[in-house]
Amino acid sequence: MTDNLEASAGTKDVQSISSIQSIVLEEPPSCIEFSQSTPSLFVVGTYLLESEDGRENSKQDSTSDQPAASGVQSRSGSLILFRWENEILYAASQMQTTSVGSAVLDLHFSHLEKDVLAVATSVGLIRIYHLQTLNAPPALQLMQDLQVFPTSVLILSLAWHPFKPSRLATSLSTGEVAILDYGQSLRPLWTFRAHSLEAWTVAWSYSQQMNTDSLVFSGGDDSTLYAYELETLPQQEMLERSGPDKQRTNLIRRDVKIHGAGVTAILPLHDQYVVTGSYDEFVRLLEPVENRRWKVVAETRLGGGVWRIKLLTYQQFAAHTSSTWNILVSCMHAGTRLLAIGYCVDNGWSINILAKFEEHQSMNYASDATTLEDHKDSDLNKRITTVVSTSFYDRKLCIWELALSHQMTVAGNMQIAHK
Repeated sequence: MTDNLEASAGTKDVQSISSIQSIVLEEPPSCIEFSQSTPSLFVVGTYLLESEDGRENSKQDSTSDQPAASGVQSRSGSLILFRWENEILYAASQMQTTSVGSAVLDLHFSHLEKDVLAVATSVGLIRIYHLQTLNAPPALQLMQDLQVFPTSVLILSLAWHPFKPSRLATSLSTGEVAILDYGQSLRPLWTFRAHSLEAWTVAWSYSQQMNTDSLVFSGGDDSTLYAYELETLPQQEMLERSGPDKQRTNLIRRDVKIHGAGVTAILPLHDQYVVTGSYDEFVRLLEPVENRRWKVVAETRLGGGVWRIKLLTYQQFAAHTSSTWNILVSCMHAGTRLLAIGYCVDNGWSINILAKFEEHQSMNYASDATTLEDHKDSDLNKRITTVVSTSFYDRKLCIWELALSHQMTVAGNMQIAHK
C-alpha cells in the first residue's frame, strides 16, 4: 500500500468509552435496530444454536467467526423490544419478547413505512411486523409471513429498496442474491448466483434517481464484491419469468483482489463509492475506476473482523469543499468503533478512528444508535447519540453515549451524498 494511503487512516486521540448500563440477555443477540418513527424504541434479534440433544451449542471453539450458516443443529430465536427513555432501559419483562420459531439473522425498519420491520430468518422465511405505538405498551404485531426460499436456506441479510416500499434485497447462505416485492408476488423478481460461498451482505445504492432502478451491491465469503444494475422489465414479464431467463442483471463492477477475506458489510456513499467491511479486519473506502473495478482510496485496520457498518451522521461544509460521514462499526472480538470518513478537495479521502468501546467479552455482531430530541450536550453544536452494542456468546447488551456534531442526522443507512 502506498505511503499516501497509509497516512489516510488515522488512529490518533482515540477516545475509549465506558458503558452507562449493561444487561445480560437470555439468548445470544445477532442483530439490532432502533425504530425510525419512535427513536426511544429498539428491537434485538437473537440466534440460539442447539445440538440434537437439546443442549445449547455456543460454538466457542469453532474456527468460524460468524454464526454458522450450515449444519444440522436446531436454530431458534426471538425479537426483544426495548425502550430507552430518561436514561432508563425498559427491558423485555416490561415490554415484549416475541418467539420467531427460527434464528434471526438480520432485521431492518423500512425508511419509507417507518413502523414496518422486516426480519430475516434461518428457515428461508421473511417475517414482516408492524410496530404498534398507539397503545401502551408498544408491541410488534406480525403482518405477513413470506416463505420465499426453501427452509434449508438461511437469509443472511436483507435491505429495503430506497424508493419502493415493499421491495427487498436479500443475500442467502447458497451464495445467491434475490430481489422480491412482496406487494406483487412471493416469488423473487430476480435471483442470481452471485457468490461461490455464503453471500453475507447486500445493499442498495441510494444515489439513484427515483425514476430509475437501483444498483445492488453484494459481498460474500468468497472475498468478492459485486455491483449490479437491475434491468427494468414490464411488471407482468417480471412475474412470469423464472429460472435463468429471470436473471436480467447487468454486472457493473466486480472485485476479487481487494479484500483478504469475506466481505461482510457494505455502505454505499455516492456514484458507486462504497465503504466495505471484511473478516480481514479492514474498513475500506473504494472508488470506482475503469474496467469495472474499484480501487482503495482510504482504509484502516480495526483489530477485529468487521460484521456491520451503520451510518450515523453526514455533514457537508461550505461550497461542497469537504464532507464527513460518521459510521458505527461492529468489529466482532474487538468491540465497537466510531469512524469518521472525510473528503476534502485539497487532501482527498481519509478514515479516522474517533472512539472505541471494548467492554464486550465475545463477538460484537450488532450495534445501533439513536439521537433523542431531549438529550443534548452542553455544547450547542453537539448532540448526544445513544449507542446500544451487543456481544454474542456472553449475551451482553451495553448502552453508551457519544457527543457528535450534528449538522445533519441520517438514520437507516440512507443518504444521498455529494463528492
